[in-house]
Amino acid sequence: MNRLDKYFEKEEKGAKGLYVHIPFCHKKCYYCDFLTFPGQEKRMDSYISNLLKEMEIYQNKYGKILIDSVFLGGGSPSYLSLDNLDKLLKGIHENFNLNSKIEFTIEMNPEDVRQDKLKILKDYGVNRISLGVQTFDENILKILGRVHKSSDVIEAIDLLNKNSFANINLDMIYSLPLQEEKNLENDLKIISYLSPNHLSYYSLILEENTYLHRLVRENKISLNDDEMDRNFYHKIVTSLEEIGLKRYEISNFAKESYESVHNKKYWQMKEVLGIGMGASGFYKKARYKNVCNFKKYGEMINDGVLPIGDYSEYNLKELRTDYIITNMRLKEGINLKNYEEIFGISLLKERERKIKEYLDEGFLILMDNNLFFSLDGVDISNHILVDLI
Repeated sequence: MNRLDKYFEKEEKGAKGLYVHIPFCHKKCYYCDFLTFPGQEKRMDSYISNLLKEMEIYQNKYGKILIDSVFLGGGSPSYLSLDNLDKLLKGIHENFNLNSKIEFTIEMNPEDVRQDKLKILKDYGVNRISLGVQTFDENILKILGRVHKSSDVIEAIDLLNKNSFANINLDMIYSLPLQEEKNLENDLKIISYLSPNHLSYYSLILEENTYLHRLVRENKISLNDDEMDRNFYHKIVTSLEEIGLKRYEISNFAKESYESVHNKKYWQMKEVLGIGMGASGFYKKARYKNVCNFKKYGEMINDGVLPIGDYSEYNLKELRTDYIITNMRLKEGINLKNYEEIFGISLLKERERKIKEYLDEGFLILMDNNLFFSLDGVDISNHILVDLI
């Protein structure tokens, strides 16, 4: 058995993650380049019907796959009607074998957090809520095209707490248009008051073909420079650790025992099924991505075939590259013993000169047989990864 087969044989025995993509939303945010379709409510019923059929195809092909994490993303899964939300959750339970200790996450916009929806979520075992907040600054929210207000977030969290949703993540963004240090500090102050168990805090990525990209190109708004972006990141890490939110991945922070099971599957290269239009998956030695067109998606589903558009089986070199990139995102980095067992060579010997340079400069740390970024190393992580690969 070669090393590639040995790696995937181990993966075969473990529980999988499940990602389900819901491409609908009330309004497309100005920075968003995800596969989302505002104003397409008339497609919801047929889309959910096709989603359920896709799940059935998986069950017919592979049996009831054991799942220990579910993530409903989008788009805005919370934008679904009560009836479609009920059908979707019921279908997941019927077509997959859900672990008794499953982490079950749904992305919600603050304005969608209502008692009737929370009841359905509770009934089907959803136990983790990821709220799209981005910032608490009202002016910046408008620039981003968000429809909620900061008060909606406070009210949403209050209702979640009343309904015993203990595991709440806040999705935040920094280096936003018009965001100065005082704005960031205010966001961090409110986060401290709300005391979530998990936080995702990403630097704004200006994607082409977004409305925000056009505004920047036309010089109507400007973004922070790299130095300010790094200063913001360091302030975020320091401030969050002071309130018990420890960084466990470059952009993710959690209180003890609240690290995301699903998120870590991606960074540790565990198998995740991608269901729905445009969803990506990692399963059976391959990466794949579903088609992104409603018509094509429906046709393939109704023909009884998985709606996969792009499919690529791994070779050992590709596995090694992805393994380094994903594992180095984690705070503990790469376990060098595990790396050598998988790939049959020492990473320290492979990249001895470069690794020594980064260790001496303080950008990498070697501790307990783990190689990982220092906080300063995170600032130049892309550069370091190129040298490691």
